[in-house]
Order: sequence, then C-alpha cells, then structure tokens
Amino acid sequence: RLLQEASILGMAFSHDLLQAVTSAGWETGRFLNDLEEKGFLERTGDGRYHFRHALVREAATATLLKRDRRQLHRKVGSHLERMSKSRAEHCGMIAYHLYHAGEYARAVPYFILAARTCQAEGSWMEAAAQYRKALDCLVRDRRIPGRDELLVDVREGIWTCSRVFDPDQAMQALEDLVEHYAETGRESLELFSKIRLINLLSQKVRFADALELFREVSPRVEGNTLLSAAAKTAVAYTYTFLGQPAVALEYLEEARGALESSDKFLAAVNSLTTLAAWVWRGAIEQALTWYARTKSQSSATAARALSNP
Repeated sequence: RLLQEASILGMAFSHDLLQAVTSAGWETGRFLNDLEEKGFLERTGDGRYHFRHALVREAATATLLKRDRRQLHRKVGSHLERMSKSRAEHCGMIAYHLYHAGEYARAVPYFILAARTCQAEGSWMEAAAQYRKALDCLVRDRRIPGRDELLVDVREGIWTCSRVFDPDQAMQALEDLVEHYAETGRESLELFSKIRLINLLSQKVRFADALELFREVSPRVEGNTLLSAAAKTAVAYTYTFLGQPAVALEYLEEARGALESSDKFLAAVNSLTTLAAWVWRGAIEQALTWYARTKSQSSATAARALSNP
C-alpha cells in the first residue's frame, strides 16, 4: 500500500511529503526501509526516495482503484497548498494533483500561474502545455466561477505561446476567441483576433485564405486607425512570402505612422516585416537599415515587458 501511495507522488519524492499523505502512519519509515532493501526504491544523498524502475511505479499506480487514486491526489494537492509559502511555490505540482483529483475549479488558477511562470522563464512549449491543461479543466467543468473570462485568458495564452511552435493550436485558440468575441458583441476584439489569424494562415502557407480574410476585415476596420494598421501589417507578411515584396512595402508604409504613435509592439512587428520584404527584394542596404531599426525597437519592447511583468 505504501508503494501505491508513493507512486502518486512521482518517480522521486520526499519522506515528509509521503508521511503527510500515507495511511502507514508511524510505520512509514520501516516500510520505506523494507522497500529499499527489496530493490523497489533507492534513497539519494539528499534524503529523497526514487523508484528504481518506472515499470514498478506504473504497476503500483495501476493497481489502485480510481477512487483511491483521486483521494490520494486530493490529499497531496491540498497538503502542498497548505505548505506552500506563496501561490507560485509548487504551482505546477498542485495543479497536477488537483486536476487528477477532479478538482478542476481549484486546479485552473494554478495551471495559469504555472503557465505564466514558464512564460517568464522563456519556456514557451511548457507554458502552452499548462494553458491547455487549464482549458481542459474549463471544458470539463462548466460551473467554474468566471469561466468565460478565464477561457479568454487561457486561449490568449495558448495563442501567445503556440504561434511559433504549434500554429495549429494557436489557430484553434484564435478561432474560439473570434466566436466568443462575436457572441459577446466585442467587435474590436473579434476583428483583432481575425487580423492575427491572417498571419497564422500565411505561416501555414494558406495564402489564399489569408488574403480572403484580409478582404473581409478591411472594410470593417476602416474607422479604426490602429486595427487598420494592424491588418495592413499582417497582410504584408502574406504578400512578402507570395513573392510580392513591393506590395508588402506599400502596406507597411501606410500602417507605420499609426503604429509608431500608438502600439510599440506592433510597430516592432511592422519593422521586422519591412526587413523581410527588403530582403526578398534583394536590397541589402535597406535591409541592414531596417535590421538595426528592428533590433533597437525589439530591445526597447523587451525592456518594457521586463519592467512590467
């Protein structure tokens, strides 16, 4: 039974954590010694225990009844919550155990916090995985308080972290956001999500779809200077990779003034796309000029992000 309970904690675990959740009570230490002697576990210099073989741990977990697994996960998650000095400490482990306990409402904020922690460290793929787990919780339990806004937060996170490494995931997140913003009457956010989709469609080499979406969006953003500039910058990326950098440069020039005065991040994207267009044209002198400008803008944008995490 102790081996089964330890298997819930992972391949490695501390004596203190196991002691807090086990049913073995005061005999925990003796049973651990027995398991170590029989070759199931080994103790390291820091006092932690490790399963010697992954198959042993998997077998121990598999022989637990589902209700017992859930109960153990709940005990571990709750213990880590109580023992953590801050919400950020052990947030990934807490989220994992609460999720497997079926405590989806409690798990969501920890998954989101774990995702943001990974983002801050530059671990984009791990952050996206944490956001997807949060999304799974929100799909499983429709009664979670503040669910609609949490769904928006999580899908924006998935888009941010997946747009380079997993564009399919990013596109699904944006499509869901488009639907949500349309249903809730937030037209500017709906349009901005569609503008971001233009870029992803081009990334997926779906240039015809990207241009069609730009033609749909353009008349709807005519009265909004910033959104119009964002749409032109997005479609410029499409024209660049269609081998029409001259058309791309026209759109980028039209958009630049509005972005430089209102949105530094999109201004940096505009500069980067301009650099790409000049490279495609083979104009090395202009490309080097825009390389320097893009580098300067990107550094300034990163510095602002670090000062306002």
